[in-house]
Amino acid sequence: MTSHEDEDDVVWWNNFASHQIHQGLFVGAVSAGALLGSNLVLFVLSSPSSTWHVGRRMELRLAAVLYILGTILNVVAGSIFRRCVVHGWTVLVLGRLVFGIGVGFVMRESIELVVLL
Repeated sequence: MTSHEDEDDVVWWNNFASHQIHQGLFVGAVSAGALLGSNLVLFVLSSPSSTWHVGRRMELRLAAVLYILGTILNVVAGSIFRRCVVHGWTVLVLGRLVFGIGVGFVMRESIELVVLL
C-alpha cells in the first residue's frame, strides 16, 4: 500500500471505540434531544397563552422536518466531514440531538392520539 492509500483509509470513526465519553454522548444525544423536544412542545408550543402556539398537525410537520434535518446532519458527518475528527463527531452528535428533538415532538403527540382513541 502506498502512503496515499493509507491516508484515504484514515477517518475519524476508526478510533471511536477507544473513547468512552464520545460513545456515551453519541448514545445519549437522542435521549437528551427527546427530553428537550418534549419539554419544548409542552411548555412553549402547546401552551395556549404562548405566542408560538401550534396545533397537532404542525407539531407532526415540525417533527418530520427535524427527522430529515437530523438525518442529513448524520450523513454529512460521515461523508463531508469524514476526515475532520472534531467537526465530524460534533456534527454527528448534533444530528442525533436534532433527531431526538423530533422524537420528543412525536412522543408528546402520540400520547394525545392514544388518549383520544
